[in-house]
Amino acid sequence: MRIREAEPADIGALARLHVDTWHETYAGRLPDDLLAKLTVEARERLWTEMIGQPGTHHLVLDDDGSLVGFASAGPRREGLPDDLGVQLYALYLRRRVQGHGHGRHLLEAVHARLSEGGHAAVGLWVLDGNPAEAFYTRMGGVRFGTRRDAVLGIFVDHVGMRLPTGHSPT
Repeated sequence: MRIREAEPADIGALARLHVDTWHETYAGRLPDDLLAKLTVEARERLWTEMIGQPGTHHLVLDDDGSLVGFASAGPRREGLPDDLGVQLYALYLRRRVQGHGHGRHLLEAVHARLSEGGHAAVGLWVLDGNPAEAFYTRMGGVRFGTRRDAVLGIFVDHVGMRLPTGHSPT
């Protein structure tokens, strides 16, 4: 498996991966009708807009031509503390490749790109109750707050976390 920057040719596979991993991750945590609203076509439009935006990084985990994970990061969006200039927007892996260190490697690759800009920490929002919070804590993440946010038309609680860049606990 290798980590590389996403390319326009990846958009279709990335959109499918995005939808699939949301279903794997949030089944039972978000309403089924909300997950049904998440379409490959809508994700294709999103990824078409995002890939190539200045200052952003969209990395894919490529398993011999099959995308099995992705991470996306870039400039801070609203809601993060002012001292966090960059944000991890998303990090998802297919369930079958979780637990093998691939998430850590994706996060390290994101950190490498963001720390080049002189950023000592990255912020992120994780759905409250998502087991991924434990992963981010193992990677050195610390909670800084909570917020209620609209996701595909419903409001859900999120936990804010601060992750140091260039730091990879073992």
